[in-house]
Amino acid sequence: MSQFFEVQQEVRQGGILCTDLYKIYVTPLLNSLQKANFGLSIVNIRYAASACADDICLCAEQNEEVQLLLDMSADFANMERY
Repeated sequence: MSQFFEVQQEVRQGGILCTDLYKIYVTPLLNSLQKANFGLSIVNIRYAASACADDICLCAEQNEEVQLLLDMSADFANMERY
């Protein structure tokens, strides 16, 4: 059992700013996934990820591409200490 500690920073679940703050946080990851030029194609548009609320769906046709997208996401999370 851990000791009590005070939370210094937080975003309240369901708070009015939660969605906007999450979008600001996750946009660099989504941009880098898109720039990687992996993912699925719809006509001439390629997309690697779809995001809704606080979920991200990685999309690719090849297992290797999925792994690369996962690695990019993990690197982003580590960089942001998430």
